[in-house]
Amino acid sequence: MGLRVRLLAYCGMHNPSMNIQAVGRAQGRRATGRREGWMGVLGRGLWAVVCLQVAWAAGGCGGPGLSPSLSAVELSDTSFEFGLVALGRTASKSLRLRNAGRTSVRVEALQAPAPFFIEGFPAHGLSLEPGAQREVLVLFSPQVEGEFEAVLTVRCEAEGGLLDLPMKGKGVLALVSVGAPELDFGEVVIGDSRILEIELSNDTSLPAEALLRVEGIDAPAFSSSAPGAGGPLTVDPAERRPIPIAFHPSHLGNAEATLYLTPCPGCAEIGLPMRGTGIATCVATLPGAIDFGTVEVGRELSQTVEVLNNGNAPLTVSEVFLASGGSPDFRFEGFVEGMQRTLQPGKALALTVFFMPSSKGPRTAVLRVHGEGEGRSCWSEVRLGGGGGIGCLEIAPAAIDFGEVASGMTSRETLFLANTGCGSDVWIEALGLAGDPQFTAASLRPAPFLLEQGQVVEVAVTFSPAQPGRYRAALQVEASDDKHRPLSQPPGDVPIDGSARALAPCDFAVTPPRIDFGTLDVGTRGRLAFKLANLGQDGCYFSNLGLSLNSASAFSIEGASPGFMLPAGKAYDVEIEFAPQAPGSFVGTLELYVSDSSNPYRTYPVSGSADRGCLSIQPRDLDFGTVFVSCPNPTRSTVVSNGCSGSVSIVNLVRGPGTSSEITLPNPPSLPLTLAAGESLALQLRYAPQDDGLDSMPLFVDDGATLHLVSAHGAGVVDPYRTDSFSQSLQERVDVLFVLDNSGSMADKQAAVGANLSAFLQDATAQSVDYRIAVTTTGIEPSTGGWTACPGGAEGGEAGRLFPVDGTRPRVISPTTPAPEAAWAANTNVGVCHWLEQGLEASCRALSPPLVDHADDPRTVLPNDGNGGFLRPDAKLVLIYVSDEDDQSPASVDFYLTFLQSLKPDPSKLAVSVIVSPLDLTTCTMGTAPGRRYMDLATRTGGQIESICTPDWGASLERLGSNAFGAQSIFPLSAVPEDPAQISVRVNGAIVSGGPGSWTYEPAANAIVFDKSAVPGSGSHIEVNYPIGCPAP
Repeated sequence: MGLRVRLLAYCGMHNPSMNIQAVGRAQGRRATGRREGWMGVLGRGLWAVVCLQVAWAAGGCGGPGLSPSLSAVELSDTSFEFGLVALGRTASKSLRLRNAGRTSVRVEALQAPAPFFIEGFPAHGLSLEPGAQREVLVLFSPQVEGEFEAVLTVRCEAEGGLLDLPMKGKGVLALVSVGAPELDFGEVVIGDSRILEIELSNDTSLPAEALLRVEGIDAPAFSSSAPGAGGPLTVDPAERRPIPIAFHPSHLGNAEATLYLTPCPGCAEIGLPMRGTGIATCVATLPGAIDFGTVEVGRELSQTVEVLNNGNAPLTVSEVFLASGGSPDFRFEGFVEGMQRTLQPGKALALTVFFMPSSKGPRTAVLRVHGEGEGRSCWSEVRLGGGGGIGCLEIAPAAIDFGEVASGMTSRETLFLANTGCGSDVWIEALGLAGDPQFTAASLRPAPFLLEQGQVVEVAVTFSPAQPGRYRAALQVEASDDKHRPLSQPPGDVPIDGSARALAPCDFAVTPPRIDFGTLDVGTRGRLAFKLANLGQDGCYFSNLGLSLNSASAFSIEGASPGFMLPAGKAYDVEIEFAPQAPGSFVGTLELYVSDSSNPYRTYPVSGSADRGCLSIQPRDLDFGTVFVSCPNPTRSTVVSNGCSGSVSIVNLVRGPGTSSEITLPNPPSLPLTLAAGESLALQLRYAPQDDGLDSMPLFVDDGATLHLVSAHGAGVVDPYRTDSFSQSLQERVDVLFVLDNSGSMADKQAAVGANLSAFLQDATAQSVDYRIAVTTTGIEPSTGGWTACPGGAEGGEAGRLFPVDGTRPRVISPTTPAPEAAWAANTNVGVCHWLEQGLEASCRALSPPLVDHADDPRTVLPNDGNGGFLRPDAKLVLIYVSDEDDQSPASVDFYLTFLQSLKPDPSKLAVSVIVSPLDLTTCTMGTAPGRRYMDLATRTGGQIESICTPDWGASLERLGSNAFGAQSIFPLSAVPEDPAQISVRVNGAIVSGGPGSWTYEPAANAIVFDKSAVPGSGSHIEVNYPIGCPAP
């Protein structure tokens, strides 16, 4: 027989005598007295089925003539054990109060000391009718380590109506630690990358959440592909997680940045210095890149390149050439084929590079230099870029549309005149407007003036309509070259459009009317907002909204605008940030013009102070982010710590004026209170958005002398949907590397790949793609035998070298390869001699120096076994792994993904597809082990996943070919849809229904997959809209 737990707390009685009896298989003892009896039962753990029989003494609270048990409160729990809770996190348990009596009863208060809180109980108490119940939450939110024991006091209306329920929890530090104090990548050749790992560890007993970010002038040179590297990541207890960090220098010399780790929510960041040096190996080309900019079609420009011996021994320059695949609009002089030039240390060879665009549009090429000397062989390159344009003068934007403006007001837009550096200066002979006089244009440099190469001049265009109507004009620019000769392609007119309508005087409100940040610590920041609300029935036009010129530089604004129309009933949010860098008092002004002729200019004061006090508040700024109205209300916590030598009194918590009342402090502490030196106070705020828009609230901690700011803000969203946008483009050049398993069970799979080249190339042939296809194996070390010998000259240990490494036939298949089907079939017959499948490591070596940039691998005796020339900088890179076993490479998948992304930072230029054993091996009897690591890499790059047990190898390879060469058919989503049935897809603005023959949602890849017959064409714009639901608490 089970025991039912029930506690009846009689609240409407004065000093009753209680008989407590355990009913069921457990027999309790009698306990008398009010609080002693309750706690005695608690101490003995006899909370089985408990009944309370009450007898009144004369003059009891029930009054004469009342029968016992008329009013009683039944509590669902008698104690609360929260266990271990991470600092900064909140655990909750529910408590239900039910009137089990026959008359109404009033509960005056539920009281719990910090770090325990009550949520859902009214501040004024509550009354319960017979049978009614109310559920509240008991919260435990530790901010410091240690065990906490307290009592939850239930106080009823009558004197003596008290009940204490024990509460217990332990606050533990759940944080992530990092082993390395710094990362020194040493010297890395420009264009290559080096990857080091940091280890994040969690030595606590709870999962820990951490954040990683990179800052510094050279931050773009350092990256990581690890999940969570750009957002929160969770490290489980006792976990040791390696995080790969890549350094890919883009310039010569030192590069520095800092990797910041936030080891737990609310914890101070830990900075790990990162450094590395970009070098150009033994032969350097200066500069490393040349951008000719936009050049008039048919006009030739030139620049000088120096080939420098960077070493300490003589160096022979043996090759200088423009890599294949580049634009023919580039050429060079200073070196001819067959010429060899020896350079002494520190000496240079001068080359001249020319660019003459044959048509409009961008152009790229790569100039490569090969140097040899004293057993060394090294390469350097100059990346070339430029574009064919309409002339030296560019004007942006090409048109100006002011939209709708209130008559009688002025709106401003900015137009830019730029000399794009096509080889000469440009004279701006005249600037003028033709059309309606409501438009004016003015430049700080009145015409005529000389616009030198690379210079940009702003032209302020204003629209001041006095009357309603539609107005048009055109900005006309007369320009000539540096000798006052007309440009071969003169700039066109810039059309200007705008309309005006009469508006009623704007009836609007600004909330709050002023912003006072109180006091912040120097070096911290706070953010508060103004909300402009249109209260009238007509639109309001605002212009020149921003901070006044005399505002302190410690203030900055988000939401400034030269002009906009605010419809009736709508609001506009302006966020002000205060970031003082020195002690003192600061003032500023938000200013604007509004459509009210009687009072058009309005100002709103902004103020704040900064000091270096010893009362610490961390964090100062609480950002709730974007919160859906229909989702549970999030909370954020801050901790007030006394770092002073003596005690500090907190006399009040003052809620300052904000933009709404949707941010609250639900459980304020009893004040005043005193914090001894080293003590702290936790405060928890809640955000309950009711509508769209930004909400902010200042909370001031008053110590009797200073108001210390805690700024809180969030954005409410009514519509919990997300839209992902994609642009479709075809690939002109594609480099494909097949990595084939060469273990004993793969002979038939290799033959199937080799027999279906035409199916794989179907899309490439149809679109005249310039492709390169090569093969390497999963073998790293040469085979010691066991099955059969492997062909190709490496005994199965290609270690990333293209097959066959002995060069007995072409190693790279291209559109010009004779008899490509036969060559491909031979190249995929890599043998079945190996035992250890390391496909990811093999591809990493294939695409790394010295293989990727050398025709010959200097580490081996075989001639011409390098991979130089296979990987093209402007081509899409596709890797295809074929294996019936999972990858057994030594590094993490994150490591290899980071490496590949350092080669191709543009996601559209990288894809990984696989033919591997599926997760469910019952569907694939030939599969040895699921290819989890391969599939992970494919999923994260938008690639295709096929089964090694495919019944139709031709169809599978055709799908892989479509993914490699064709228009993109798989579109990974940025979040997981809450309800896939509500996904909607638009192509070029038109809704496309899903289903067979159109598109489907694939949960495993979290992607929209178009059927081959329905793939959007080149230039298409794709939008996917879907509900993402509420985030995990």
